[in-house]
Amino acid sequence: MKQRQHLNSSKKMEIVRELLENQQNISKIGEKYNVGVQDIYRWKKQLFESTEIFERKKRGGSESERKINDLEERLKSKDSVISELVVDNIALKKKLNGDH
Repeated sequence: MKQRQHLNSSKKMEIVRELLENQQNISKIGEKYNVGVQDIYRWKKQLFESTEIFERKKRGGSESERKINDLEERLKSKDSVISELVVDNIALKKKLNGDH
C-alpha cells in the first residue's frame, strides 16, 4: 500500500501548471509526481474556483482580518440559506395542516 504524501501548495501549483501549460496527459503527470489523477483534477478545480488570487490586497489588512471577513461572508451566506429553509418549512407545515 502506498504511503500518502503531503505536498505543499507550491508543489501542487507546479503540477497543475505543468498540466495546463504543457497540455500533457494527466495520467503521465500523475505518474511523474507520484500523485493520483483525481488529486490533480481537484487541485485544478480549486485553482479555478479561487478568486482571491485576483483580488487586490487591502492596505493594512492583516491575514487574520481577511480570514475574519471571509468567515463573516460565509456566515451571512449560510444564514440566508437557513432562513429560506425555515420559511419553506413553515409554508409546508401550514399546507399539511390545512392552514393556507
